[in-house]
Amino acid sequence: MKKKKKILFVDTENIGIQIPETIKKRYTIYFYLRNRNILPKIYPACMNERVRLVDLSTNSSNVKNEMDLVLLAQLSICCAKYKKKRQYVILSKDKGYDRPIELLSQEYGVKIRREEKDLKEFLGKQKVRLALPEPAKEEVFKPWIDQDLFRKCKNYNEYRNRLGKKKRNEIRI
Repeated sequence: MKKKKKILFVDTENIGIQIPETIKKRYTIYFYLRNRNILPKIYPACMNERVRLVDLSTNSSNVKNEMDLVLLAQLSICCAKYKKKRQYVILSKDKGYDRPIELLSQEYGVKIRREEKDLKEFLGKQKVRLALPEPAKEEVFKPWIDQDLFRKCKNYNEYRNRLGKKKRNEIRI
């Protein structure tokens, strides 16, 4: 029997920012990120076509639980679009997801669960591409990412080469 595709929603505020080097085809991962200091370091790791980076750092309204609300909105959209064709997993230690999960499961008849694991633990024994400690608070990152261009590129080097010289200098790693 063929395994169902899984959509993972990673709440990085309380679960961590580790992204494995390889991700099996059956997974689609929504990776929610709010800390602008981490974004330039994790961006190359998000070049995997199975990872959808949801950048809340540039347009953040600083509303309490904003990431949770955006995550639940995306989960609702996926449930309405794919229904029982997918399984849904929220990776978070936040127990506030439990009641919305119950309501969405009843409404759409889908399997949704919350697990208190980081992405590396959930996916099993995988090499981790990125496992960073929290950056220093004084480090400042200016948002420069061109999301449209990023989606058109196959890898980070292609993205970097298509940027202008000034932008390339800003993203030196």
